[in-house]
Amino acid sequence: MLALRSGICVVLGLFTVSSMAQTRAVSAKELLENGAQVLSAEELRQLARPGSTMIHVAPSTGNWRTWTNREDGTFVIVTRYVNASFNMGSSGTGIWLITPDGRYCANITWQAETEKWCRAVWRYKGGLYSAPLDLGKAGTTMYGLIEIR
Repeated sequence: MLALRSGICVVLGLFTVSSMAQTRAVSAKELLENGAQVLSAEELRQLARPGSTMIHVAPSTGNWRTWTNREDGTFVIVTRYVNASFNMGSSGTGIWLITPDGRYCANITWQAETEKWCRAVWRYKGGLYSAPLDLGKAGTTMYGLIEIR
């Protein structure tokens, strides 16, 4: 059953990421100077609820990740490397939560490492972007598009 769910996530991700490719990253400066709005904790909870699928595009590589938030606070994550010469990717497991100040946090266990992060979700030009809550010192750092379904 788990393998089937991962396969479904990969298929969904392939269709979705191709439509997201044109504006997959923005700089912190662009978000700050052009009126991007941080989603409130309540807005984020309404979007990133149990059962919602998250798709994130890495700004530097175009690689994407997809996962579905489970009711128990866990998920299985699949990543796809777009510049690989073969159909390559990897998977892991994780824990998710939304903080009181509205950041989406993930603790992901990959085969070789663990990854932990918390990011705000910014609304900008019809898209959502995963970036720090405080962009003041980030300048030209690029942040990736995130789709929540």
